[in-house]
Amino acid sequence: RSFTATISLSPGVADAGVGGNPSISGASGLENTYIIDGVNITDPGYGAAGAYSRKFGSMGSGFPPDIVREVQVMTGGFEPEYGQALGGVVNVITKSGGNRFAGETFVYWSPESLTGESQRVDFEESYVVNRSAAEGVDGGLNLGGPIVADRLFFFVAYNRKREETTFVNDPDAPQATAFPSTTNVRTTDSYALKANASLGSNHALDLGAFGDPGSSALANQNGFGIESADPLAKQSALEFGGHNQVLRWSGVFGSSLFVEAQAARAQSSFEELLGPEADRHPVSDYTVSPVVRSG
Repeated sequence: RSFTATISLSPGVADAGVGGNPSISGASGLENTYIIDGVNITDPGYGAAGAYSRKFGSMGSGFPPDIVREVQVMTGGFEPEYGQALGGVVNVITKSGGNRFAGETFVYWSPESLTGESQRVDFEESYVVNRSAAEGVDGGLNLGGPIVADRLFFFVAYNRKREETTFVNDPDAPQATAFPSTTNVRTTDSYALKANASLGSNHALDLGAFGDPGSSALANQNGFGIESADPLAKQSALEFGGHNQVLRWSGVFGSSLFVEAQAARAQSSFEELLGPEADRHPVSDYTVSPVVRSG
């Protein structure tokens, strides 16, 4: 249920092995640009849409997927207004309200009892934490309509997604205490607010805000080397997502001049919050003595 799944339907798009960030026209995913209603939500570090982590992959798309009206995948020869892209430009146009009230509500539920064997990972000699079950609930609503007929319209959307994954470890493994059995709960609260105003027959004003803040807690993949009796010291708590805003005005002056002005702000982040004993520097510089650890 992510808009990024529709990108692969376009010619010249191939899987780059990184979820939610494909290769377009032979370029790497780092060279794509993702624009939502004029807001550039491209992750500055990895080129994906919204917040992205090299370790955990895509952490969301930046907005509720149900607000999408049209997805344009431009693979080359696009207009100069779309800069900072050597790969492709993915331009998303969202829904707006109109003179009639319209909306929908929905719930998708994947119960743990229906988890197939393909979702369960057998124990291996490496004694890594194994996924044994998964359950997900994805629900929300959206509504659009008039505030002032023919003049002012609104559109709102909300989508809460909750994924619960159970991890277990082989109790006979020598590293079993480093990876206690645990349940990872990951939640994302996506939202969108939009207002459209018609200022006479030749001018229009659009105001929008959208985002997808989320959080998660999971067994830390680097927990083997942590010496602690506290299981929480071997867990990672994640906070991710962002908030975006846009204001756009367009006007027609006579029969030969069209003017459009826009101001937008995009903010996204990914933060891994570790226990005090697990908060170790990940970068080691061996070119100096003693070794310097930082990051």
